[in-house]
Amino acid sequence: MIDHTNHPSWTPINLRLGRENGARTYSRDIVKFYVPVFKRVFNGKERVLLITVQNWNSCEAWKGYSKIFVFVHERGSSEEIRKQKRDALKKFAEVNSPARVYFIVWCPQHEDELIKDGLNAIYLPMAIDADVFVKYQKMPKTKSKTFIYYGNIIQQKVEPFNEFRNIALQNGWKIDFISKDRLNGKGFKLSPEQIRRIIAQYKYGVAVGRSAQELSAMGVKVVCYALGDVMLARNEEEAEKLMAQNNTSWGEGMNLKDFMQMANEKELDKIKPLYRDCREVAKILEKRLKAVSGV
Repeated sequence: MIDHTNHPSWTPINLRLGRENGARTYSRDIVKFYVPVFKRVFNGKERVLLITVQNWNSCEAWKGYSKIFVFVHERGSSEEIRKQKRDALKKFAEVNSPARVYFIVWCPQHEDELIKDGLNAIYLPMAIDADVFVKYQKMPKTKSKTFIYYGNIIQQKVEPFNEFRNIALQNGWKIDFISKDRLNGKGFKLSPEQIRRIIAQYKYGVAVGRSAQELSAMGVKVVCYALGDVMLARNEEEAEKLMAQNNTSWGEGMNLKDFMQMANEKELDKIKPLYRDCREVAKILEKRLKAVSGV
């Protein structure tokens, strides 16, 4: 197994960054909950390699395996970027031939795109270790009419964050943020426990992906936003759609102006929970691995 602790090109970069991120937390959950599934399905039957993180700027060749499974953490925010990433996965599959390479992705749209490009793809819903977070639901939600934005505000996320903050302030909302393990960009880095205790005080949050799942598991009403448009789940159908694509919009959400026009507490209180537990998704993974293993 190659994971967040020993990947030859991903791990050194992550250590230099020195901050928590979704790829590392997902990799930890993969190791905890999904590696035992791989062992049950394949142990002693064939030589299989599992890779839980990947570096888009490198293409390692792993020899001597019949099957290689790679957890792919990103689809891409535009079609241009998606094509670049699909091309990188194609190259990886070619370099690692004759092993049969399977890419495990977290949204059905990505699975469809990879299959159309002739790659082997497995859609596995994103999930979190819910037990870590649900205990914070009991904490009093003392901060209302305030959003807590949870996610690293870097690169292409800076401008959309500033846009959200500005329009929220103009409409009578306050906004705090946790980015790079700091609250509002100040003070020392916070521990995961400190971060959770801060987040659990808020009634409303803004996040995408695993971060949105974590907030939701803590009892926060989550608005999904990162790169321009807003999605939220006020009924079960909307919740299923969002969770199927890991609380991420692909451009089908509402714009910020329309969102703020409806963003009153009565409406936001309708937001449904948006998280899945790794223990349940492990059962889905086992079925899909058995299908490709011929068991």
